[in-house]
Amino acid sequence: MGDRRPHWLGEEALPWVEAVIEHARRLDGEPWRVWTRAREDLVVAPAGQIALVLDALEESWTSSRPLSRPPPRERRLAIYGAAARARREGTFDRARILGPAGDAELFADLPSERRVRLEVPSAQALLAAANLLLARRALRKASSVRIVLYGAAHGVIRIAQLRRLMCVARRSEDGLTLEITGVFALFRRTSMYGRAFASMLSALAACDAFVLRATLADGGTVRLQTGDPIAPPGAAATFDSKLEAAFARDVAALGGWGILREPEPIEVDGVLVFPDFAVWRSDDPATSWLVEIVGFWTPDYLRAKLDRLARAGRSDLVLVIDRRLGCAEVVPDLPVIWFDRRIDAAAVLARLSAPEVRLGLGDYFLDFAGRRADAIHARLAGVKPGDSLSIVARNGNVFLDNADGEVAALALRAAGVWRPRIERVRSVRVVSLVERRADGVREPWRSRLAVERWLVPLVAIGVGAS
Repeated sequence: MGDRRPHWLGEEALPWVEAVIEHARRLDGEPWRVWTRAREDLVVAPAGQIALVLDALEESWTSSRPLSRPPPRERRLAIYGAAARARREGTFDRARILGPAGDAELFADLPSERRVRLEVPSAQALLAAANLLLARRALRKASSVRIVLYGAAHGVIRIAQLRRLMCVARRSEDGLTLEITGVFALFRRTSMYGRAFASMLSALAACDAFVLRATLADGGTVRLQTGDPIAPPGAAATFDSKLEAAFARDVAALGGWGILREPEPIEVDGVLVFPDFAVWRSDDPATSWLVEIVGFWTPDYLRAKLDRLARAGRSDLVLVIDRRLGCAEVVPDLPVIWFDRRIDAAAVLARLSAPEVRLGLGDYFLDFAGRRADAIHARLAGVKPGDSLSIVARNGNVFLDNADGEVAALALRAAGVWRPRIERVRSVRVVSLVERRADGVREPWRSRLAVERWLVPLVAIGVGAS
């Protein structure tokens, strides 16, 4: 079975589209129920085509809420109460109870009674809107999309990311190939991503050339391509997320830094990864860092993406990940800034300014928590990869603390190295946690333990200039 193709409306439909517009214009200000009945009176073209154009027309309409005082609901309640009392007293008079306003606007707050307020487009614009709606409906049951395109790829990829779609980009002989799917499409059939796929249509219209093939829930495929009427004339949209816009504003407000949206992609094993931003110090524009914001994931998708970044060997990359995703266990050994709802731009820039040193196992007093049967274990249970700790010198030793107290200690040699550098430390990031067991400790040290197992947080320390 070949690809399905939408049956587009062409220029030959313009005369009857004009007739539809004239019919609709006469109903401006009427209740929605009147318009609903009037739809059935149109027989100027095949019913399916008329319905498509009318649906596109309705998407641009609004319904006005009543402005009468008191509001219709309050007036109805007052009238019902007055009518009930009048009937009990035998004095019911409909005209007197309704008052001078009568029953006008009495039900104007109900959806079917709200007044239609038309914004009637030209026939050409309505035809384009109907074709765009047809394309969106064609993608409504799509579970995945494959796009081969030339030019303006950033716009398409940007929308895919903002709509929480998973996108893998590869260079090919035909141009750039995008494989796009949704998180839940991996586990079950769903139509929830059809609208997200459809939101890419305007960006595709800006490409030099493209072919889109969508796999539908029933196993069929639908194809859209260059030349299809998938965007209204002159449509131009800027696609941004509030999260990214706020980050860019915050970086600019801090001063001393430049920022570029959509830098050149990173290619690893033939797959392209598109970082969200490049940032650099204003006094050193030749040295820049890449910022990748991770706002959605499945374990396999995120692990594959981050493994590619790790294999790229880029020391100029920092990941900014939504903590609510709960994906700490799949984050590789890459610099990470965690955020809740809003990205801390100052923390990101501080991480870029401070090169990291990862401590090895030999740098820790590994049995520090094992020799204690106190609250340190409750504190360790709350530590997660990505958390920030502080490094503190006390009583001749060097400790790693969280907000509630110490969670680890450095070995004597490492303490001697880090004690004079503490003032230069800008960040302490938990990379992972390892579990130690008493049965893996030899005597005479084993006899000094107070618990059978405990955690040791492994960290990377960011150091600023001296």
